[in-house]
Amino acid sequence: MTPASAARRIVAPCPSGSKTIMSLRDAAALGGWKDTKTLLTVYMVPDDISMRSGLAELEQRREAAKRAESRLNRQHERTAMTSVLRFVVT
Repeated sequence: MTPASAARRIVAPCPSGSKTIMSLRDAAALGGWKDTKTLLTVYMVPDDISMRSGLAELEQRREAAKRAESRLNRQHERTAMTSVLRFVVT
């Protein structure tokens, strides 16, 4: 396997949706490199589609965390209000 084909192989899409097939160190060894620097600087280039999907996923996780925090805050407020009402009624 040539170094270029090894570099292309490690970023080929997987059925699971992940792009990584093997570790960077393994790909360098498979391609015949002594270290990973050449692989990173020459063969690995940013991919706009992957970066956009990664950013979208990050935003979705942030929104989910905000919703969960908001839900917990509402539950806390209800619990505190119930405690106050119990105190007033008794």
